[in-house]
This record gives sequence, C-alpha cells and structure tokens, in this order.
Amino acid sequence: MSKHTIELTDSERLVLFEFICRIIDDRYHEPAGTLFEDIAEEHVLCIIKCQFEKEMIEPLYPNYGELVQKAREDVRKNY
Repeated sequence: MSKHTIELTDSERLVLFEFICRIIDDRYHEPAGTLFEDIAEEHVLCIIKCQFEKEMIEPLYPNYGELVQKAREDVRKNY
C-alpha cells in the first residue's frame, strides 16, 4: 500500500486540525448517519487528527484560540 504526503504551511495545518477536531466532536451531536456516509470517512479523519496531535504543540498553549484565528487570517490572506 502506498503512502502519500500532503504539504501544508503551519497556518494551513492548524486550520485543518481545528476543522477536523470540530467535525469529529460535532459528529456526536448529529443524528446517526448525517455527517459521514461511511465509517471509513470518520476513520480517515481520526488518523489525520492523530498524526497532527503527535507533532503539534499549539493545542497545548493557553492562547490556542488566538493562534487559530491568526492561522485562519494567514490562510485567507494567502488564498
């Protein structure tokens, strides 16, 4: 099985991490079957989230929310 790499800036990584966390957390507030068509989709997002968690320190900072806002601004500015 092949493995693939996706290149992201630090800001893109933080925005994507926050988005994935929100999707996974929101999944438990949605009626069953409305967020994912297949359990494999949730599984892949969890894999990505875990990979980010292994290398990211930003979520541990007390100003995490501010870091996410700044990252979103950076991504919007460079879009």
